[in-house]
Amino acid sequence: MMLTDLADWFREAGLTVIEEPDWKTRGVTWTPIGMMQHHTAPPNPYPINKLYPPLSGSNRIKANFAVTADGTIHTVAAGACNYSSGTGSGTVIGETNRDVAPSGTAASRGLIDNAVGNMLFVNNETDHPGDGSPIPVAQYEACVKAWAVLCRHMGWTANRVISHGEFTARKIDPRWNGQDSHEAMVDMRADVEEALKEAEPVTFDEFVKMDKAQLGRHGYLEAGKDATDDEWRVARNRAYRDLRHARTLWQRLRDMFRRDEPVE
Repeated sequence: MMLTDLADWFREAGLTVIEEPDWKTRGVTWTPIGMMQHHTAPPNPYPINKLYPPLSGSNRIKANFAVTADGTIHTVAAGACNYSSGTGSGTVIGETNRDVAPSGTAASRGLIDNAVGNMLFVNNETDHPGDGSPIPVAQYEACVKAWAVLCRHMGWTANRVISHGEFTARKIDPRWNGQDSHEAMVDMRADVEEALKEAEPVTFDEFVKMDKAQLGRHGYLEAGKDATDDEWRVARNRAYRDLRHARTLWQRLRDMFRRDEPVE
């Protein structure tokens, strides 16, 4: 697959998005199993165009998207990165496949590098020095929303969001808010899980009488925000699409049971 809808998914969630040149064709077709959080390290602000060729060096693709200090998301590559996750622990890959969150950093667990993660993880480079200093609230919330969007569209749980430092002992990222790369992710996974709960699809009865407050409660509009007409239209369309998808699945199951066919 190629994640060419990534920018649209983020915008539908109310995020500010800048599409980097040629991002939809950057990278190779892949089947990711999870998501990996990074910090860029200095310089900060980090030049986004250094995350992809030609300025990245040696034709390196270092991220699928990046998040700047003000919470803006830059889409960088729709396909797999070739210089991001790198080598790491096969144990963590297995855990991710089973929806099990890492229990600590790779270093603290004594894990060795015996697998390659480039084709397996969606990578977010967050513009931060990685020195333990606070991460701006807008930036952190954008990361949480972005991961929740991917979880929802890919059918993943929050446990599939891991850090680079949880994957390999060679890395320490992300390091912010005085936390190591595992402590930071314990908080982030909990916040992603909460974001997923807030964005449950609406029911049919709710949709026919839906107003802006209800759209905000279900995660289709930013709560408390005075939405523009365009934001209101996008939110309504997204809610209706989710509802139609849910009803189509229900009707298919109903028809299968009527024909006494097994559910695969």
